[in-house]
Amino acid sequence: MRLLRIPLLILALVGLIAVAGCGGDDSTDSSDSSSSEALSNEEYAQQAQAILLEFGTSFQQLGTEISNSKNPDQFSQLVDEAESEIQGAIDDFSALQPPPDAQEGHDQTLSALENFSSKLTDVSEAADSGDNQALVEAAQALQQAGLEFQSELTQAAQKLEDAGIQIGGSSTDSTTG
Repeated sequence: MRLLRIPLLILALVGLIAVAGCGGDDSTDSSDSSSSEALSNEEYAQQAQAILLEFGTSFQQLGTEISNSKNPDQFSQLVDEAESEIQGAIDDFSALQPPPDAQEGHDQTLSALENFSSKLTDVSEAADSGDNQALVEAAQALQQAGLEFQSELTQAAQKLEDAGIQIGGSSTDSTTG
């Protein structure tokens, strides 16, 4: 279990990345508008931020718990919870109808979540198998996937910003467009 602590700290870091990328300035007061109509830039930004902030916060906590797990059963259970969290974020995010200009950034964010989820599934399956070597390899691959996830989220955030959508309030107070 000790070999996995450092690679699995990436789960906590991924949670931090998601939280930091979302900022925390505005409270979200999203209405239940689940039509197939595209959201406005502001509605999309608020709803996307709410989804990613909730995911990032819970995923960060789970990452910390996973890195501190004391036995294989606890580890496996927590990884399963992390899988459930990321799947919930994928489901919620894919249900959003982005403005047309934001579709590329939206798709890239969704792809980043799905790619990271598949690596997390590999860790879960390895943990359930009881094969320690497979678990170590999956955890190491997860560490690399976490770095790729960060890069993909950064690129997606830039595409969304280019489309006039600011998820969070990280740098500038851009004009409304």
